[in-house]
Order: sequence, then C-alpha cells, then structure tokens
Amino acid sequence: FKSYFDEGSVEALGVNLEGAKYTLAVPKYVADAGVKSFGDLAAHADRFESKIYAIEPGSNQPLLDMVAVDRHGLGKWEIVESSEAAMLTQVRKAVAGGKWIVFLGWEPHPMNLDMEMVYLSGGDAEFELRIQAERGRMAVGPAAQQPVAQTKAAHEHGQHRGRGGRRAAKHQAKLTQPRHLIGQRASARP
Repeated sequence: FKSYFDEGSVEALGVNLEGAKYTLAVPKYVADAGVKSFGDLAAHADRFESKIYAIEPGSNQPLLDMVAVDRHGLGKWEIVESSEAAMLTQVRKAVAGGKWIVFLGWEPHPMNLDMEMVYLSGGDAEFELRIQAERGRMAVGPAAQQPVAQTKAAHEHGQHRGRGGRRAAKHQAKLTQPRHLIGQRASARP
C-alpha cells in the first residue's frame, strides 16, 4: 500500500481492533521448545520444512513480502496458500502427530479455543491491523463510516476470546471481521 500512501490516494484512519491478533502462530509445544518469535523460525527451518501455512491467495501479501526480502532469515521459506479450513486441517494433523508447524492465526477466532497455540512476537512490521480508505472516503458520510464503526464497536464491547464459549467465539469472529477487512491491511471501501 506504500505507493498509494505516497501518491496521497489512500489515508490511514487508525489501528483496527487494538488487542486483536493477526500474525504467525505455532502449537504450544513448539513454543515450549523455544520458538517464540519470528526470529526463532529460521534456526529451526528443518523442523518446519521451511513452510508457513496460510489462507487464501490474495490474503497473504505481508507473508509473501516478508519472504521476498528475506526478513527474519525466511527468504527461502515457502508460503503454503490454501483455504482457511484447509490450513486449519493441516495444523490439526501436525498437532495430532506432534510435528512442528507455523501458521497464520488470528484472534478473535474459534481456533484459539480449539487448540493450544502461541502467537509469535516480532512480526509487527508484517502484521498490524489498520484501517485504510480512499482519501476523503470517510468524509462522505455515515454509510461509508459504518464498517469501521461496527468493527471497532464489536471489539470494544467485550466480544473477544473466552466470553461465552465456543458459540460466542464463532459469532464474534463474524462480527469483528467483516469480509472486506479480513486478512489484509484492509480497505474500508463500500
């Protein structure tokens, strides 16, 4: 998005869902073995088979950029793009076999209740949930501002992990992640 900011056609509206997570994660047993940050991954490339499991193509640009510029020593790693369901199936298979896996995780999402997982630190350059809009879009009126307001309100009113169990987690994931805001430094376009 840098080119859009540089030319002035997009403006940053602020951070989306402070306290929410959208970054790489590992099973707890992998974190317990010492992998706690992005910087720890490269040293264990063989255990991870130099693969990061992610979601649908088009949603993984921060990861692809990270690999392209060899950030964190991950330049030779592969981003395995698939559907959310396929990624989570791969994670469950790895966990059942005690294998090491690193994957894209986010909260709020039921995955946080379904498995013991740890989010890796050190990925702030890659993942910051921000709301961006076409310059002047938010001045258009309430209809243009509604997705931003709904997203922030759902999070601010306590609809987050652990409140009301699994069913509430599934509901909150839908509330706090409108389709046009999922998996990217989002655009608030109508």
